[in-house]
Amino acid sequence: MPTNRIDAEILYHVTRPSRYTGGEINEVIKPDSEVKVRFALAFPDIYEIGMSHAGIKILYAILNAMPGVWAQRVFAPWHDMAQALSRNDIPLYSLEEKRPLKSFDIVGFSLLYELSYSTVVRMLRLSGIPLYAQERSDADPIIIAGGTSTNNPCPVSDFFDLIVIGDGEEIVQEIALICKKTRDRKERLLAMSEISGVYRPGYSRHTRKRILKDLDLYPFPHDPVLPNISIVHDRIGVEVARGCTRGCRFCQAGMTYRPYRERSFGSVIDSFQKGISSTGYDTIAMLALSVTDLTYINTLMESLSCPSREISVGIPSLRVEGITKPVADIIASVKKAGFTMAVEAATERLRRVINKGNTEEDLFRSIDIIKDLGWRSLKLYFMVGLPTEKEEDIDAICSLSGALARRFRGRLNISISGFIPKPFTPFQWEEQLSQQRHEEHIRYLQTNLRQKNISLKWQEPVLTFLEGVFSRGDEQLSRVIACAEAGGAYLDGWGDTFNKDAWLQAFDKTGIDPGHYIDQKPQDTDLPWDFIDMGILKSFLIEERIRAYTENPEPTPDCRQAECSGCGVCNEGTANILYKETDPVFLFPETEHPGTCKYVVGITKEDELRFLSPRDFMEMIKRAIRRAGMIAAYSEGFSPVMKMSTTPPTSFGIASISEFIQIELKKELEPEEIVSLLNRHLPDGSRAFMCSRGKLQKVSSYVYLSSKPFTLSLDDAATIRKGENELRVNDFLASYDRTTLTIRFIEGRTISPLAILESFSCEKISFKDIVKTETIFMP
Repeated sequence: MPTNRIDAEILYHVTRPSRYTGGEINEVIKPDSEVKVRFALAFPDIYEIGMSHAGIKILYAILNAMPGVWAQRVFAPWHDMAQALSRNDIPLYSLEEKRPLKSFDIVGFSLLYELSYSTVVRMLRLSGIPLYAQERSDADPIIIAGGTSTNNPCPVSDFFDLIVIGDGEEIVQEIALICKKTRDRKERLLAMSEISGVYRPGYSRHTRKRILKDLDLYPFPHDPVLPNISIVHDRIGVEVARGCTRGCRFCQAGMTYRPYRERSFGSVIDSFQKGISSTGYDTIAMLALSVTDLTYINTLMESLSCPSREISVGIPSLRVEGITKPVADIIASVKKAGFTMAVEAATERLRRVINKGNTEEDLFRSIDIIKDLGWRSLKLYFMVGLPTEKEEDIDAICSLSGALARRFRGRLNISISGFIPKPFTPFQWEEQLSQQRHEEHIRYLQTNLRQKNISLKWQEPVLTFLEGVFSRGDEQLSRVIACAEAGGAYLDGWGDTFNKDAWLQAFDKTGIDPGHYIDQKPQDTDLPWDFIDMGILKSFLIEERIRAYTENPEPTPDCRQAECSGCGVCNEGTANILYKETDPVFLFPETEHPGTCKYVVGITKEDELRFLSPRDFMEMIKRAIRRAGMIAAYSEGFSPVMKMSTTPPTSFGIASISEFIQIELKKELEPEEIVSLLNRHLPDGSRAFMCSRGKLQKVSSYVYLSSKPFTLSLDDAATIRKGENELRVNDFLASYDRTTLTIRFIEGRTISPLAILESFSCEKISFKDIVKTETIFMP
């Protein structure tokens, strides 16, 4: 089947067009003759979110390492691109091959958030794939779901042929191998439904979670696809551990990702070392539910410490009691970014109810550590609506925040979310806070947290309400999801585009009462997800719930440091995996470079790269310099940045074969070597064409070439409006003929060639007809 070729005209008129072009460094391309199975990894959110997801990176690496298998990526298009695809009859396509999803063997969706369900529906519609599994024919791909939201697959089970429960590393390989053995869709489905950890809606009666017993069997990918644009987590993130045994009673991930499994120190260091080399990132991060629980955390932090501070270390939100001075000290030695801690509850009583495992003393001790080390920004997470919550628990959020602000003496950001009872937790039977009561809590906190250095943010109660409905929903809700999407629901996790009316009308049209799903459930009733075996004993969950409701709740200790808690997950061959501290391996040894050398490099910006913003283009070059092993000079201070300057940016969408940058290297190289090194590491659409020693001069003018001849109808008074200013065209237009324009810079300002041609030429010259061919520097 022919692949799509996306018209540049469409890309020019959508936001961040580089979301849809592919062509990134480390993207996997395979010859068509070698491909037997095509596997689309679909993420129901935009590129910047999906490219930040560790699971996509893991599956992409595993599948593409298999001979004959080609995994490709597809993300939800933003609203403007979704409309453009529909308007132009272009089916949703993969980034690597621009191939329509309908022509893949497998389309696998990662479901991490209940409010992404309408986006799954829209992506299927944009692909021309029948929405419901029962409507699909032998010509359609097999549609699969996996991820944390499939712990309760019921609300979306009608849309999927198969649903993966648990860890997916081994399962995706087994699915791909079946596809290689037979092309018959029915045979594939039958064989795949026999895989441990795979649920086939309408056929399977009992499915047990698949557990990857040893993470080291699948080292974390060291060569992920490197985005050309900035994404949410723009860094090398390496999963250091999976699972958690702390036992917070509200936390689904802490229950369902058991047992706790660490990657070995050697495996983690290898992934970091190779990842930095293959991407050129200057930020690295450790990924885990609770990073400070890592047994070798001090050794790892010491290994990742960069004396020059040119590589920064980031970690996710931390447990209050997990912050120690050695950990904070190493992070502080790199840069003073904001610090985040998950407090959850503001009173000792409520923290015991949820088995949070820390005290107010722990919190103030942690505050003192990070304040003494120089942090000036702190974010704290709290929840409202927790079981047994009282008015004094809400009051305590205000009083505790005020006390912390006085102690910290920096910026305190308070983030409030509503408690959602999740399947397979001790609180799965609880009533969820009503939307009205949730809104009252927010208003109260808004009124009582008005202090100088405290800011308050929260998730909108209607989003929390909907998430709760689908978290504990049943099969009936698939009708609501389809109806809401038809009414305009899409990318619902984005508050600024959330379509509340679409959901209200969908519940009304289907006659389904959403309030039913957030009510308290009798403990002896059958729950929609009971047919899924997550390894957690229901008797354990009930016992934990009883403990929470005792007058003085007793903590359930962490089984890594205490006796077995009896959750039921561990058995022969499946258990917690922990490693001991070891000697550090220093990734960034301190080096001396007495002097620096400045170079001017000429570089092109063509094809899809013309849609990059100036900032993204600069970052692309910086990463190429790091990957090439050139030792660049950095600024001083706690957050050093690579020293680089550039000529003024070319107008958006216009290709250029005449961009210039100035770089500064600590180790002198021959100009020809710099050109050669860069060209090995720049993505398609960019190449270095010259290099010389020296400084970048000020620009006098740019020369543009049009592939189509044109005429201009200009009088001496002709102007173009730019922002709030009227610019006289003849002041800027140095010269022109039938195919070229030379446009000056005056006090740092210039005019786009496209603006001149659109305003004063009768020929229809497009941005794609224009190339910047020359940069004229001041003498």
